[in-house]
Amino acid sequence: MCYFSAVIDLHQGMTGEELRDVKPGFGGVAMSQLDVMSTLFRGDWKGAARKQAGTWLLLAKAVAGRLKAKRQST
Repeated sequence: MCYFSAVIDLHQGMTGEELRDVKPGFGGVAMSQLDVMSTLFRGDWKGAARKQAGTWLLLAKAVAGRLKAKRQST
């Protein structure tokens, strides 16, 4: 059992606190985008826009990490 991992309350969804702990990868981007859509379907436009901006930042970090790893391998 891992005691040091971030716990996500599935009833409330992800918040900015959990997004800071997510390693930049495409799986994290997908989870973040699902949270954006969930927030949008609840009618919270401001929250969805804020979470979408966070998703774009996470996507940029994931792409930059992938490019950096690819550049170091060649």
